[in-house]
Amino acid sequence: MLIPMKTTHKLQSEIADGMYRRLFLLRYGEEGISGAQERMVDALKSFEKYYGIADVAVFRAPARVTLAGSFTEVQGGKMLQMTVDREVLAVVSESLDGMIRIYSEEEGLSEIDPLRPVPKEEEEGTTTAIVKGIVHAFKRRGYQVGGFYAFLASNIPANASYGKAAAVEMLVAEALSQLHNDSRLGTQELAAMAQEAENTYYGHPSGVADQLAVGTGGFTYLDFSQAELPEVHPLKAPFEDWGLSFAWTELYPKSYATAKRRDAFAAAMTKELHRISAVLGGKRLSETSISEVILHAEELRNEVGEKSLLHAMYFLRESRRVRDLLWLIGSGSGKEEFLRSVKDAGEEAYRSLYEPAEKPFDSEAATALTAAETVLNGHGAALLLEGGTTGVVLAFVESDAFDRYRRAMDGLFGENSTTEITLSEDGVMRLF
Repeated sequence: MLIPMKTTHKLQSEIADGMYRRLFLLRYGEEGISGAQERMVDALKSFEKYYGIADVAVFRAPARVTLAGSFTEVQGGKMLQMTVDREVLAVVSESLDGMIRIYSEEEGLSEIDPLRPVPKEEEEGTTTAIVKGIVHAFKRRGYQVGGFYAFLASNIPANASYGKAAAVEMLVAEALSQLHNDSRLGTQELAAMAQEAENTYYGHPSGVADQLAVGTGGFTYLDFSQAELPEVHPLKAPFEDWGLSFAWTELYPKSYATAKRRDAFAAAMTKELHRISAVLGGKRLSETSISEVILHAEELRNEVGEKSLLHAMYFLRESRRVRDLLWLIGSGSGKEEFLRSVKDAGEEAYRSLYEPAEKPFDSEAATALTAAETVLNGHGAALLLEGGTTGVVLAFVESDAFDRYRRAMDGLFGENSTTEITLSEDGVMRLF
Protein backbone atom coordinates (compact mmCIF):
# COMPACT_ATOMS: atom_id res chain seq x y z
CA MET A 1 0.00 0.00 0.00
CA LEU A 2 1.51 3.29 -1.09
CA ILE A 3 1.89 6.21 1.31
CA PRO A 4 -0.29 9.35 0.96
CA MET A 5 1.20 11.95 -1.38
CA LYS A 6 0.59 15.48 -2.66
CA THR A 7 1.08 16.86 -6.17
CA THR A 8 4.29 18.65 -7.04
CA HIS A 9 2.24 21.80 -7.73
CA LYS A 10 0.48 21.67 -4.35
CA LEU A 11 3.74 21.20 -2.45
CA GLN A 12 5.33 24.16 -4.23
CA SER A 13 2.31 26.32 -3.37
CA GLU A 14 2.31 25.22 0.28
CA ILE A 15 6.05 25.90 0.61
CA ALA A 16 5.56 29.37 -0.88
CA ASP A 17 2.70 30.02 1.58
CA GLY A 18 4.96 29.19 4.53
CA MET A 19 3.01 26.09 5.55
CA TYR A 20 6.21 24.17 6.32
CA ARG A 21 8.17 26.99 7.92
CA ARG A 22 8.36 25.19 11.28
CA LEU A 23 9.66 22.01 9.62
CA PHE A 24 12.32 23.98 7.74
CA LEU A 25 13.24 25.87 10.93
CA LEU A 26 13.73 22.63 12.87
CA ARG A 27 15.75 20.97 10.12
CA TYR A 28 17.81 23.86 8.75
CA GLY A 29 17.74 26.69 11.31
CA GLU A 30 16.72 30.30 10.75
CA GLU A 31 19.65 31.05 8.47
CA GLY A 32 19.08 27.93 6.35
CA ILE A 33 15.34 28.26 5.72
CA SER A 34 15.57 30.30 2.53
CA GLY A 35 18.16 28.08 0.88
CA ALA A 36 16.37 24.88 1.90
CA GLN A 37 13.05 26.10 0.51
CA GLU A 38 14.71 27.11 -2.73
CA ARG A 39 16.41 23.69 -3.09
CA MET A 40 13.11 21.94 -2.38
CA VAL A 41 11.15 23.94 -4.95
CA ASP A 42 13.92 23.48 -7.54
CA ALA A 43 13.81 19.71 -6.95
CA LEU A 44 10.02 19.63 -7.37
CA LYS A 45 10.25 21.65 -10.59
CA SER A 46 12.99 19.38 -11.90
CA PHE A 47 10.85 16.33 -11.14
CA GLU A 48 8.05 17.89 -13.21
CA LYS A 49 10.49 18.58 -16.03
CA TYR A 50 11.43 14.90 -16.38
CA TYR A 51 8.26 13.12 -15.26
CA GLY A 52 5.41 15.65 -15.38
CA ILE A 53 3.09 16.78 -12.59
CA ALA A 54 2.44 13.90 -10.20
CA ASP A 55 1.61 12.94 -6.63
CA VAL A 56 4.95 12.76 -4.81
CA ALA A 57 6.67 12.23 -1.48
CA VAL A 58 9.94 13.98 -0.58
CA PHE A 59 12.72 12.19 1.30
CA ARG A 60 16.08 13.46 2.51
CA ALA A 61 19.31 11.85 3.70
CA PRO A 62 22.14 13.83 5.31
CA ALA A 63 25.83 13.67 4.53
CA ARG A 64 28.19 12.43 7.22
CA VAL A 65 31.80 12.86 8.36
CA THR A 66 33.99 10.62 10.53
CA LEU A 67 35.57 12.44 13.45
CA ALA A 68 37.60 9.51 14.75
CA GLY A 69 38.07 5.83 14.01
CA SER A 70 38.42 5.91 10.22
CA PHE A 71 39.10 2.49 8.68
CA THR A 72 38.86 0.62 12.02
CA GLU A 73 35.42 -0.95 11.55
CA VAL A 74 36.63 -4.02 9.66
CA GLN A 75 38.63 -5.23 12.67
CA GLY A 76 36.08 -4.55 15.40
CA GLY A 77 36.99 -0.91 15.97
CA LYS A 78 35.07 2.07 17.28
CA MET A 79 34.04 5.28 15.50
CA LEU A 80 32.63 8.73 16.11
CA GLN A 81 30.53 10.08 13.26
CA MET A 82 28.21 13.01 12.72
CA THR A 83 25.70 13.95 10.05
CA VAL A 84 25.91 17.49 8.71
CA ASP A 85 23.80 20.09 6.94
CA ARG A 86 24.46 18.79 3.43
CA GLU A 87 21.95 16.36 1.99
CA VAL A 88 20.47 14.42 -0.89
CA LEU A 89 16.79 15.06 -1.61
CA ALA A 90 14.61 12.55 -3.41
CA VAL A 91 11.27 13.54 -4.95
CA VAL A 92 9.47 10.22 -5.44
CA SER A 93 6.24 9.14 -7.15
CA GLU A 94 4.46 5.90 -7.90
CA SER A 95 5.64 4.21 -11.09
CA LEU A 96 3.07 3.87 -13.85
CA ASP A 97 4.72 0.88 -15.51
CA GLY A 98 6.44 -0.96 -12.65
CA MET A 99 9.90 0.35 -13.59
CA ILE A 100 12.30 2.31 -11.41
CA ARG A 101 13.53 5.53 -13.01
CA ILE A 102 15.92 7.82 -11.14
CA TYR A 103 17.27 11.07 -12.53
CA SER A 104 20.31 12.51 -10.75
CA GLU A 105 22.02 15.79 -11.56
CA GLU A 106 25.41 14.12 -12.04
CA GLU A 107 24.48 10.96 -13.94
CA GLY A 108 21.24 11.70 -15.75
CA LEU A 109 18.54 9.05 -16.07
CA SER A 110 18.91 5.53 -14.66
CA GLU A 111 16.28 2.93 -15.54
CA ILE A 112 16.00 -0.33 -13.60
CA ASP A 113 13.63 -3.27 -13.91
CA PRO A 114 13.01 -4.32 -10.28
CA LEU A 115 12.22 -7.85 -11.44
CA ARG A 116 15.68 -8.26 -13.01
CA PRO A 117 18.34 -6.27 -11.10
CA VAL A 118 21.28 -7.79 -12.98
CA PRO A 119 24.72 -6.40 -11.93
CA LYS A 120 27.02 -5.07 -14.64
CA GLU A 121 30.70 -4.33 -14.17
CA GLU A 122 30.51 -1.13 -16.22
CA GLU A 123 27.85 0.24 -13.83
CA GLU A 124 30.04 0.02 -10.73
CA GLY A 125 30.28 3.32 -8.89
CA THR A 126 26.95 4.61 -10.26
CA THR A 127 23.47 5.30 -8.93
CA THR A 128 22.17 2.52 -11.17
CA ALA A 129 24.39 0.03 -9.34
CA ILE A 130 23.18 1.28 -5.95
CA VAL A 131 19.52 0.90 -6.89
CA LYS A 132 19.97 -2.55 -8.43
CA GLY A 133 21.93 -3.70 -5.39
CA ILE A 134 19.31 -2.53 -2.91
CA VAL A 135 16.47 -4.04 -4.95
CA HIS A 136 18.37 -7.34 -4.99
CA ALA A 137 18.94 -7.13 -1.21
CA PHE A 138 15.22 -6.54 -0.59
CA LYS A 139 14.25 -9.45 -2.82
CA ARG A 140 16.81 -11.76 -1.23
CA ARG A 141 15.31 -11.10 2.20
CA GLY A 142 11.77 -11.67 0.98
CA TYR A 143 10.59 -8.05 1.05
CA GLN A 144 8.38 -6.45 -1.57
CA VAL A 145 9.91 -4.43 -4.38
CA GLY A 146 8.23 -2.30 -6.98
CA GLY A 147 8.65 0.61 -9.31
CA PHE A 148 8.89 4.31 -8.60
CA TYR A 149 10.09 7.48 -10.29
CA ALA A 150 12.54 9.76 -8.50
CA PHE A 151 14.56 12.92 -8.98
CA LEU A 152 17.69 13.27 -6.82
CA ALA A 153 19.09 16.68 -5.90
CA SER A 154 22.18 17.19 -3.77
CA ASN A 155 24.19 19.98 -2.23
CA ILE A 156 26.91 17.56 -1.13
CA PRO A 157 30.28 18.39 -2.73
CA ALA A 158 31.78 15.80 -5.04
CA ASN A 159 34.18 14.92 -2.24
CA ALA A 160 33.74 11.35 -1.06
CA SER A 161 34.25 11.87 2.65
CA TYR A 162 30.77 13.29 2.99
CA GLY A 163 29.44 9.78 2.33
CA LYS A 164 27.23 10.68 -0.61
CA ALA A 165 26.94 7.05 -1.76
CA ALA A 166 25.67 6.07 1.69
CA ALA A 167 23.11 8.90 1.59
CA VAL A 168 21.76 7.74 -1.79
CA GLU A 169 21.72 4.10 -0.63
CA MET A 170 19.74 4.90 2.50
CA LEU A 171 17.32 7.10 0.53
CA VAL A 172 16.54 4.31 -1.93
CA ALA A 173 16.21 1.75 0.88
CA GLU A 174 13.92 4.02 2.90
CA ALA A 175 11.77 4.78 -0.16
CA LEU A 176 11.31 1.06 -0.88
CA SER A 177 10.49 0.44 2.78
CA GLN A 178 7.82 3.13 2.86
CA LEU A 179 6.40 2.65 -0.64
CA HIS A 180 6.16 -1.13 -0.73
CA ASN A 181 6.75 -2.51 2.79
CA ASP A 182 4.53 -0.42 5.09
CA SER A 183 7.58 1.39 6.57
CA ARG A 184 8.33 -1.59 8.80
CA LEU A 185 12.09 -1.89 8.24
CA GLY A 186 14.42 -0.45 10.88
CA THR A 187 17.70 1.44 10.47
CA GLN A 188 19.94 -1.57 11.16
CA GLU A 189 18.30 -3.69 8.46
CA LEU A 190 18.15 -0.88 5.90
CA ALA A 191 21.81 -0.12 6.56
CA ALA A 192 22.76 -3.79 6.14
CA MET A 193 21.00 -3.90 2.76
CA ALA A 194 22.65 -0.65 1.73
CA GLN A 195 26.05 -2.09 2.66
CA GLU A 196 25.29 -5.25 0.67
CA ALA A 197 24.45 -3.12 -2.36
CA GLU A 198 27.67 -1.12 -1.98
CA ASN A 199 29.78 -4.27 -1.65
CA THR A 200 28.25 -6.40 -4.40
CA TYR A 201 26.88 -3.96 -7.00
CA TYR A 202 28.55 -0.59 -6.40
CA GLY A 203 31.98 -2.23 -6.16
CA HIS A 204 33.25 -0.82 -2.86
CA PRO A 205 34.14 -3.23 -0.01
CA SER A 206 32.81 -0.90 2.69
CA GLY A 207 31.57 -1.66 6.14
CA VAL A 208 28.23 -0.46 7.41
CA ALA A 209 29.36 2.56 9.48
CA ASP A 210 28.44 5.25 6.95
CA GLN A 211 24.98 3.80 6.37
CA LEU A 212 24.28 3.51 10.10
CA ALA A 213 25.38 7.10 10.67
CA VAL A 214 23.19 8.39 7.82
CA GLY A 215 20.25 6.32 9.01
CA THR A 216 20.55 7.41 12.65
CA GLY A 217 21.53 11.06 12.22
CA GLY A 218 23.17 13.45 14.65
CA PHE A 219 26.33 12.69 16.58
CA THR A 220 26.88 8.96 17.05
CA TYR A 221 29.27 6.48 18.64
CA LEU A 222 29.54 3.17 16.79
CA ASP A 223 31.08 0.04 18.27
CA PHE A 224 31.87 -2.88 15.94
CA SER A 225 33.10 -5.33 18.59
CA GLN A 226 30.18 -7.57 17.62
CA ALA A 227 30.46 -7.56 13.84
CA GLU A 228 27.01 -9.05 13.21
CA LEU A 229 25.23 -6.55 15.44
CA PRO A 230 27.13 -3.25 15.71
CA GLU A 231 26.14 -0.93 18.52
CA VAL A 232 24.94 2.57 17.62
CA HIS A 233 24.70 5.12 20.42
CA PRO A 234 23.36 8.63 19.72
CA LEU A 235 25.26 11.25 21.71
CA LYS A 236 24.50 14.76 22.84
CA ALA A 237 26.99 16.89 20.94
CA PRO A 238 28.74 19.41 23.22
CA PHE A 239 30.13 21.58 20.42
CA GLU A 240 27.56 24.38 20.65
CA ASP A 241 28.01 24.54 24.43
CA TRP A 242 31.76 24.70 23.88
CA GLY A 243 31.36 27.55 21.35
CA LEU A 244 32.87 25.52 18.49
CA SER A 245 31.97 25.78 14.80
CA PHE A 246 33.02 23.44 11.97
CA ALA A 247 35.10 24.69 9.04
CA TRP A 248 35.48 22.53 5.93
CA THR A 249 38.35 23.34 3.56
CA GLU A 250 38.74 21.59 0.20
CA LEU A 251 42.41 21.60 -0.73
CA TYR A 252 42.62 19.72 -3.98
CA PRO A 253 41.00 19.91 -7.38
CA LYS A 254 37.88 17.77 -7.66
CA SER A 255 39.69 15.56 -10.17
CA TYR A 256 42.03 14.53 -7.34
CA ALA A 257 39.66 14.23 -4.40
CA THR A 258 37.44 11.62 -5.99
CA ALA A 259 35.30 8.90 -4.49
CA LYS A 260 37.23 6.40 -6.58
CA ARG A 261 40.52 7.30 -4.88
CA ARG A 262 39.06 7.06 -1.39
CA ASP A 263 37.33 3.77 -2.21
CA ALA A 264 40.58 2.30 -3.54
CA PHE A 265 42.44 3.34 -0.39
CA ALA A 266 39.69 1.97 1.88
CA ALA A 267 39.71 -1.34 -0.01
CA ALA A 268 43.49 -1.60 0.29
CA MET A 269 43.36 -0.80 4.02
CA THR A 270 40.67 -3.43 4.55
CA LYS A 271 42.80 -6.12 2.89
CA GLU A 272 45.95 -5.04 4.73
CA LEU A 273 44.28 -5.05 8.14
CA HIS A 274 42.97 -8.57 7.48
CA ARG A 275 46.51 -9.69 6.54
CA ILE A 276 47.90 -8.09 9.72
CA SER A 277 45.26 -9.94 11.72
CA ALA A 278 46.29 -13.24 10.13
CA VAL A 279 49.95 -12.68 11.08
CA LEU A 280 48.84 -12.00 14.67
CA GLY A 281 47.23 -15.41 14.87
CA GLY A 282 43.82 -14.57 13.41
CA LYS A 283 42.76 -12.30 16.27
CA ARG A 284 41.02 -9.10 15.25
CA LEU A 285 43.10 -6.01 15.90
CA SER A 286 40.54 -4.86 18.47
CA GLU A 287 41.50 -7.94 20.49
CA THR A 288 45.27 -7.38 20.39
CA SER A 289 47.76 -4.83 21.72
CA ILE A 290 50.76 -2.69 20.79
CA SER A 291 53.06 -5.18 22.55
CA GLU A 292 51.79 -8.00 20.32
CA VAL A 293 52.38 -5.89 17.22
CA ILE A 294 55.94 -5.22 18.36
CA LEU A 295 56.44 -8.91 19.12
CA HIS A 296 55.45 -9.80 15.54
CA ALA A 297 57.21 -6.83 13.93
CA GLU A 298 59.60 -8.85 11.79
CA GLU A 299 56.85 -11.15 10.54
CA LEU A 300 54.67 -8.17 9.65
CA ARG A 301 57.52 -6.52 7.74
CA ASN A 302 58.23 -9.70 5.79
CA GLU A 303 54.67 -10.83 5.10
CA VAL A 304 52.71 -7.58 4.81
CA GLY A 305 55.25 -4.76 4.49
CA GLU A 306 56.81 -1.97 6.53
CA LYS A 307 53.64 0.15 6.53
CA SER A 308 51.73 -2.67 8.21
CA LEU A 309 53.41 -1.74 11.49
CA LEU A 310 52.36 1.87 11.10
CA HIS A 311 48.78 0.93 10.21
CA ALA A 312 48.45 -1.57 13.05
CA MET A 313 49.65 1.01 15.55
CA TYR A 314 47.33 3.59 14.01
CA PHE A 315 44.38 1.23 14.49
CA LEU A 316 45.16 0.62 18.15
CA ARG A 317 45.94 4.24 18.97
CA GLU A 318 42.84 5.47 17.11
CA SER A 319 40.64 2.97 18.97
CA ARG A 320 42.00 4.29 22.26
CA ARG A 321 41.51 7.87 21.07
CA VAL A 322 37.81 7.19 20.34
CA ARG A 323 37.37 5.95 23.91
CA ASP A 324 39.17 9.01 25.27
CA LEU A 325 37.08 11.38 23.14
CA LEU A 326 33.92 9.62 24.22
CA TRP A 327 34.80 10.24 27.86
CA LEU A 328 35.67 13.90 27.20
CA ILE A 329 32.41 14.46 25.34
CA GLY A 330 30.42 12.70 28.04
CA SER A 331 31.98 14.80 30.77
CA GLY A 332 30.89 18.00 29.03
CA SER A 333 33.89 19.87 30.45
CA GLY A 334 36.75 18.50 28.39
CA LYS A 335 36.94 21.10 25.64
CA GLU A 336 40.69 21.80 25.81
CA GLU A 337 41.58 18.10 26.05
CA PHE A 338 39.16 17.37 23.21
CA LEU A 339 40.87 19.90 20.93
CA ARG A 340 44.29 18.53 21.83
CA SER A 341 43.10 15.03 20.97
CA VAL A 342 41.70 16.20 17.62
CA LYS A 343 45.01 17.91 16.83
CA ASP A 344 46.89 14.71 17.69
CA ALA A 345 44.48 12.70 15.53
CA GLY A 346 45.15 14.99 12.58
CA GLU A 347 48.90 14.68 12.93
CA GLU A 348 48.76 10.91 13.34
CA ALA A 349 46.47 10.38 10.34
CA TYR A 350 48.85 12.43 8.21
CA ARG A 351 51.88 10.53 9.49
CA SER A 352 50.32 7.05 9.39
CA LEU A 353 47.81 7.04 6.54
CA TYR A 354 48.45 9.89 4.15
CA GLU A 355 49.57 8.69 0.71
CA PRO A 356 49.76 11.52 -1.83
CA ALA A 357 49.18 10.69 -5.47
CA GLU A 358 51.68 13.33 -6.57
CA LYS A 359 54.40 15.36 -4.81
CA PRO A 360 52.64 18.77 -4.87
CA PHE A 361 49.70 17.38 -2.93
CA ASP A 362 52.00 16.23 -0.15
CA SER A 363 53.19 19.80 0.31
CA GLU A 364 49.65 21.17 0.13
CA ALA A 365 48.39 18.87 2.88
CA ALA A 366 51.35 19.73 5.11
CA THR A 367 50.77 23.43 4.43
CA ALA A 368 47.09 23.08 5.32
CA LEU A 369 47.70 21.42 8.67
CA THR A 370 50.51 23.84 9.59
CA ALA A 371 48.47 26.87 8.49
CA ALA A 372 45.38 25.70 10.38
CA GLU A 373 47.39 25.22 13.56
CA THR A 374 49.09 28.60 13.13
CA VAL A 375 45.89 30.54 12.41
CA LEU A 376 43.90 28.81 15.15
CA ASN A 377 46.68 29.46 17.67
CA GLY A 378 44.99 27.47 20.40
CA HIS A 379 41.44 28.50 19.41
CA GLY A 380 40.58 25.21 17.72
CA ALA A 381 42.02 22.08 16.10
CA ALA A 382 42.17 20.61 12.60
CA LEU A 383 42.61 17.22 10.98
CA LEU A 384 42.78 15.68 7.51
CA LEU A 385 39.57 13.75 6.94
CA GLU A 386 39.83 10.05 6.12
CA GLY A 387 43.60 10.11 6.45
CA GLY A 388 44.03 12.63 3.64
CA THR A 389 42.37 10.55 0.94
CA THR A 390 39.78 13.24 0.28
CA GLY A 391 41.84 16.41 0.22
CA VAL A 392 39.78 18.01 2.99
CA VAL A 393 40.71 19.62 6.30
CA LEU A 394 38.01 19.70 8.96
CA ALA A 395 38.60 22.21 11.73
CA PHE A 396 36.88 22.78 15.05
CA VAL A 397 37.05 26.55 15.42
CA GLU A 398 36.03 28.73 18.33
CA SER A 399 33.14 30.75 16.94
CA ASP A 400 34.72 34.18 17.45
CA ALA A 401 37.79 33.05 15.46
CA PHE A 402 35.86 31.55 12.55
CA ASP A 403 35.91 34.49 10.12
CA ARG A 404 39.65 35.00 10.62
CA TYR A 405 40.28 31.30 10.05
CA ARG A 406 38.16 31.22 6.89
CA ARG A 407 39.86 34.28 5.40
CA ALA A 408 43.30 32.80 6.01
CA MET A 409 42.44 29.39 4.52
CA ASP A 410 40.69 30.96 1.52
CA GLY A 411 43.79 33.06 0.97
CA LEU A 412 45.91 29.91 0.81
CA PHE A 413 43.61 27.54 -1.08
CA GLY A 414 41.32 29.77 -3.10
CA GLU A 415 38.16 31.79 -2.65
CA ASN A 416 35.26 29.80 -1.14
CA SER A 417 37.48 26.79 -0.47
CA THR A 418 36.38 27.03 3.18
CA THR A 419 32.74 26.75 4.23
CA GLU A 420 30.94 26.35 7.53
CA ILE A 421 29.02 23.14 8.18
CA THR A 422 26.67 22.41 11.05
CA LEU A 423 25.39 19.29 12.77
CA SER A 424 22.20 17.74 11.37
CA GLU A 425 20.20 16.00 14.09
CA ASP A 426 18.07 13.87 11.75
CA GLY A 427 18.95 10.83 9.72
CA VAL A 428 17.23 9.62 6.56
CA MET A 429 13.54 10.54 6.68
CA ARG A 430 10.46 11.53 4.75
CA LEU A 431 9.88 15.30 4.80
CA PHE A 432 6.50 15.50 2.99
